[in-house]
Amino acid sequence: MFTVTFSEIAGWILAAALGGSGLVGLLFIRPRRKIERSIKEKEDAAEQTQERLKKVDELAQHSEAVDKALKAMATENTLQCYCLLACLKGLAEQGCDGPVHDAINKLEKYLNQKAHGEVA
Repeated sequence: MFTVTFSEIAGWILAAALGGSGLVGLLFIRPRRKIERSIKEKEDAAEQTQERLKKVDELAQHSEAVDKALKAMATENTLQCYCLLACLKGLAEQGCDGPVHDAINKLEKYLNQKAHGEVA
């Protein structure tokens, strides 16, 4: 007759339980990996978005700095034009003729147009 011991029955039960859970586990590996991959892609996309926003902020700050520098240069250029006009008028007072008067007229015309926004 065939005799079965308690240890054999326990071994079969454990094998069935572990084998079954192994099959169930195998069924969920692929969806789990898909979900993990999707989460990773979303995290990467969020990270890339943060990097892009940081670059946009850096460009905005750089643009502001460039605008300030350009305004300072425009102010300095205007001051230099007035100084040049004063020098030309001084030459005209000393009796220089011809091109000095032409330059004074052109510079005054330019400064007048610039003051009224007619010149970019």
